[in-house]
Amino acid sequence: MVLFILFFGTLAWKNFSLALNFTVFALPAYLIRFSFGELPYTMLSVMIWTLFFVYLVCLWKKRGGMQGFREWIRHPSKEHLSLRLAIGLFFISACIAVFVSPLRDDALIAWKAYFLEPILFFIMIATTVRTRKDVRMVLFSMGLSLLAVTLVGVFQKFTAWKLDPLYMVGGKVDRITSVYGFPNAIGLYFGPIIALFTGWMWSTLRSLQRHARSHTRGKNVVRNVLLLWFQVLVIFSGILALVLAQSEGALVAVFVAFVCLGLFAPQWRSKLITALIVLIVCVGIWSQPELKNYMSAKLTFSTWSEQVRLSIWKESWQLVLA
Repeated sequence: MVLFILFFGTLAWKNFSLALNFTVFALPAYLIRFSFGELPYTMLSVMIWTLFFVYLVCLWKKRGGMQGFREWIRHPSKEHLSLRLAIGLFFISACIAVFVSPLRDDALIAWKAYFLEPILFFIMIATTVRTRKDVRMVLFSMGLSLLAVTLVGVFQKFTAWKLDPLYMVGGKVDRITSVYGFPNAIGLYFGPIIALFTGWMWSTLRSLQRHARSHTRGKNVVRNVLLLWFQVLVIFSGILALVLAQSEGALVAVFVAFVCLGLFAPQWRSKLITALIVLIVCVGIWSQPELKNYMSAKLTFSTWSEQVRLSIWKESWQLVLA
């Protein structure tokens, strides 16, 4: 682990952008767990803290040493002030929750993993990802991460590699989990990425349409075509993985994202096509008794899965009131 920290720290010092994007790619690395003494850590948290240390050193040098660093802390920029205040209040509420928790040690672990480290990572992204090229690199890293997890999942579908017997029926794979311990983890990770790539793909298509209308040819067109194929590959692979994992909630969320993108598009043709697709899907579900009963059971929270969710929500609400 020490060798990895030295290697990753050196990479971050030489090329901070590359190290940041590698961290985005390696987001599932939180599954690799170990301890420093009595403190539990994950590979992802080690990468974030190493990055943040390098980030602070670079910031210290950029500000001209300790004096400039102090001035920067005393007189922070007013850029995105409302967002900063929101994050600050959110973080303060998390700190208060730790102090009032009866399980202080467990609360501190959750506070570090779900509040402190994500906020530090967000700060690094928000202050270093500035140009369109930077944003593209982050999205590329997300897409490559999705493809890697999908490849493992497809391999698992045919070999049952590292699959809990709970997700096998009749000796065959029923639901994949890929690198995770349960199928819905794939949906939680893939859903937002597919939605982001759908919007990005829409932007690329509009760019290609503008090139076509102006009869433009050249490197930009070729680059956009290759980019479009990559975006389609990521979206298709992500949906395939969600189907193999039978992550119903994520599939519904992705469909809703598609619908919202189409309905809020500036072109009326896009709005009309989206409305027609929704209408066709609704009629198709209504005309098939099995699908109709299935959707009715889901919407009325009659299935076992929905009952579990209701129970979790009720217990969480009771915990909040307590």
